[in-house]
Amino acid sequence: MEHRCLVVTGRLLEGQDADAVQARMAQAFGMEMADFRKRVFERAPLIIRRGLDQDAANAQATQLRQLGVEADVLPDDAPLIWLLRDVTLRGPLPETALGRYARSGDQWCHDGGQQWFPWDVPTSRSSSLPPPIPEPADHPLPPPLPVEAQEIDGSLPPPLPDETVAFEPPPLPPARRPPVSRWAIAATCLAIVSLIWTTIAPVALVLALVCLLVLMRRKDIRGRGWSVTALVIALAGTGIHFMPAGPDPGKVAQQPAPRRPLQPLPAPAAAAPSKTSTSQVPVAAASTRAPAAASSAAAPVAHAAAPASPSTAATVVATPTRCTRENVQPHNDEDRFLLTGGQRLLTGRSQRKGDTYVAEAATGLDQACRPDDVQLYVFRRGVFVGTALEEAASKASARLADFELSDDLHLRINLAPCKAEICEAPIARQVELLHDAGGWVLKRP
Repeated sequence: MEHRCLVVTGRLLEGQDADAVQARMAQAFGMEMADFRKRVFERAPLIIRRGLDQDAANAQATQLRQLGVEADVLPDDAPLIWLLRDVTLRGPLPETALGRYARSGDQWCHDGGQQWFPWDVPTSRSSSLPPPIPEPADHPLPPPLPVEAQEIDGSLPPPLPDETVAFEPPPLPPARRPPVSRWAIAATCLAIVSLIWTTIAPVALVLALVCLLVLMRRKDIRGRGWSVTALVIALAGTGIHFMPAGPDPGKVAQQPAPRRPLQPLPAPAAAAPSKTSTSQVPVAAASTRAPAAASSAAAPVAHAAAPASPSTAATVVATPTRCTRENVQPHNDEDRFLLTGGQRLLTGRSQRKGDTYVAEAATGLDQACRPDDVQLYVFRRGVFVGTALEEAASKASARLADFELSDDLHLRINLAPCKAEICEAPIARQVELLHDAGGWVLKRP
């Protein structure tokens, strides 16, 4: 018994719409529209049924034509072949139908084969045959042969059986990809290393630029992306290499400020009855913090320059009223620094914020034996920076109401201007602590 196969050519009958035909066929075969288009119409012409008898094959072909698509019934006794048309696999098809469906420019391959053959359209042999012998004019021509009409009955095609043979197309001819330039990869690695060791950044930049220029001319080698990446990274490394290095923040913060000793105060006039001060003694030290060895080495000098006890060093004498005032006891090295020399009296008002310390001290007493000529002394990490007021505050010029450290770099002062011992409302001033190349300095308003 001869078997037949059913082939869908992919061509539509006259007057049919492609979307409507594909939708009807997908519904008839119980498949999704996208899946049916991908598996059938994009691979047409192809065999959709095999092993049919003549009647079943003709009936199903008629049903497909009623749906609007062209279908053929072919003998199922030849090997299968595949067509490659416009980089698209089509088939499988019987090898005997190759001349029926193949076009000029197609390639074909046996099912299971590995080699593709170009398809050449066969030339017609009618031109090489001799012309027919003319018949005598009085001889009658035979009647034409009758043409049998094909009847078409309409019904939906049966669903594809589960045992339908699944065809695997042969592999496409391998496409050879151009190799990647190893120099471009090496240039990228060198550029990454140049971010850490910036000395080689110019070398990496030159190598990346050369690789990019060469690859732009050589189209048969890949690696332009690697070269561009290496060029960008090498540019960054070169910029870091030639960028001027700023000062190390750690070293700047640890740099000690130069020691600035307190200047000795001028001796008061002998005829001034309103204010008195202690005798003038040179300042012995400029910093309140020093290593133990330095303090022990300077011990004789300190004993020679300062009184034996801070409590007894601040006794104010030589006033007409003989005022005697006990100085406030020092609480830290900064206070003891201010009492060195016996020329200043601690008022007891001080503040500390972080590494900044501000203390109030007076250089004299008024007639009521109260501190006068008040000044604010600013220290940074135990080192004297300077005075916050340009001139000491006294009842004759100004009165220091209060002061406050907003943070370790900003000091707010409330100073009330006075005239004839009558003071006005306090005025707020801001003093800022700055660090420059010479150390810490005070910026007054």
